[in-house]
Amino acid sequence: MFSKSINRIIIESSYMYRDVFNKEPRNRFDINIDSSIVAFDDMKNTSITSNESTFRVSGDNQTWVDGVFTTIDKFFNENKLKRGWLYSKHTYDVLLLIITFPAIFWIVRQLEPIIKSSFPNSSKVYYVALFVYISVISLLLFRYSYNLLKILFPYIEFDYKKKRIIHKIRWFLSSLMLAGIVKIFWDIIYFFKDKIFS
Repeated sequence: MFSKSINRIIIESSYMYRDVFNKEPRNRFDINIDSSIVAFDDMKNTSITSNESTFRVSGDNQTWVDGVFTTIDKFFNENKLKRGWLYSKHTYDVLLLIITFPAIFWIVRQLEPIIKSSFPNSSKVYYVALFVYISVISLLLFRYSYNLLKILFPYIEFDYKKKRIIHKIRWFLSSLMLAGIVKIFWDIIYFFKDKIFS
């Protein structure tokens, strides 16, 4: 991953020309690469977070403009990482519905006998308040996990193929998350299966 101190890289083809002649060239291109990484404790609305990388080609020579535009566009398409889905404004909401809420149900189900045995004479209001608190903590943990995935798998990455150690760390942590998700769904399926067929 790139250094957190570098959040943006701007490449201008007109820089040297402008520096020498003190004016803009007739044909030029600009590439703006947004290499910022989400903070672990970021709680902003995920629907408004996006990568702001852009490029622009302009000039009087239409053939030159078309050729440069095609070359730059082809380069980024051939080298882009298949992570766009993780940064979609709908991804967090979808994962919330299909993973987080079932996980909260599983966590509450696992803790219910422990809590009731630890506080046998408490009122139902106390149990409900405690389960709500557990649910809120679970939601926060999920958000941190989602941010961690974005940190591990940034939208834009330099020297992607050379970072073998980082790849191993990523897939190790991702495997742990996947194993936990599979375990939760497996237990939920068996829970409902016992309730329906018992």
